[in-house]
Amino acid sequence: MNMAVGKRPVNDKGVRPKAGPFLLFFGWLAAASVILFAELDRQARYQPDLTGYVPTAFRSFSQATRVERLLKDRADPSAAYLEASRLLLRRPLPAENLSLYALAAARTGKEQQSIQALELAAARGWHDEIAQYAALDAAARAGDWPSASLRLQALLQIQARAPVLGRAVQDFMADPSGRTALAGLTARSPSFQYQILSLAGAHGSEDTFPLFLDALKPFKGRMDCGAVKNLVTRWLARGEVRLAPETWRLCALDGDRGASTLAFSNHEGDRDPFAWHFSDHPGIAWSLDASGGLTYRHKEQLARLLGWRVLTLAPGFHRVKMEGRPAAMNGNYPSVRLRCVPSGTMAAMEMASNDPQIIAFLVPKDCPVQKLEVKVLGGGFQGFRLVTAQE
Repeated sequence: MNMAVGKRPVNDKGVRPKAGPFLLFFGWLAAASVILFAELDRQARYQPDLTGYVPTAFRSFSQATRVERLLKDRADPSAAYLEASRLLLRRPLPAENLSLYALAAARTGKEQQSIQALELAAARGWHDEIAQYAALDAAARAGDWPSASLRLQALLQIQARAPVLGRAVQDFMADPSGRTALAGLTARSPSFQYQILSLAGAHGSEDTFPLFLDALKPFKGRMDCGAVKNLVTRWLARGEVRLAPETWRLCALDGDRGASTLAFSNHEGDRDPFAWHFSDHPGIAWSLDASGGLTYRHKEQLARLLGWRVLTLAPGFHRVKMEGRPAAMNGNYPSVRLRCVPSGTMAAMEMASNDPQIIAFLVPKDCPVQKLEVKVLGGGFQGFRLVTAQE
């Protein structure tokens, strides 16, 4: 190859190579790399495992993920603070980044910087759960429950994570004025009543949860009973008898004894978690008289489920007496069974020797919620009632 001073190099054929295509190629390669790493950085917000593949120079959204992971893993506080400082330099405006910086600063003992960052975050972005909880906690400590209620409402609206909501509700449940404020917020927020009651049940103690329900009693008329019923049904299905009956009293009709009676009623099972659910089988016709007596006729000879309901009987022996009479001489009596919830185990039972209409059940200690089932054979029955009494 010939070389000439001050001139571009030429090849053996005397043709000078063109640099344009090479520069264009490397330019496109560089642009593609920037686009690739920028997209990878954004995707790391939703897939944290990708954070490690984003070069340091391209970290923006993924930097927040990196700081979150360091804080969650309780890694070296200095390392977390360094990464949080880098995050704040690159993206200082989002309130979430200020909150992460505040947490990292608190871990390293920089309390003043942490407080300032949280104050800025709370003022800048209402949708940041960390800043909202920090403001809620400060208000609760100062006894400013109206302000704390506004912060909790914001956390509910932004669908904050369950641990954050749980900690927030726990602050309210631990204080008498907080429980009163939480009851008022519950009444004003029908869309969040299921969630607030669920959180209060999970994070309140055996003492504070009944007190919270007492604070809710003046607001019975403002409760979303459909939501309360769904929550109580969920608790009953899990065997959580401590929470369910008292909570349902917020919606139970006056004079309704809920789980404490076996009486048949006209309450619809889809509205009352303690109501009887009756069969819709075409071969069974039934009616309920004004005194609560059930009359039915079963056209088939096969045993069919007539109805069932949930009970919360205390451990020990219980007697169930069947009142009424078969429609025909020597007709069939209904059969009654008691199952434990949620295990489905059948409670031990025996017929009383002196009265075939009395059945004795033994409810075990690990059976706080029960399901009472009534099955019928062919034929009819008039004035059917069930009565229970603790022995």
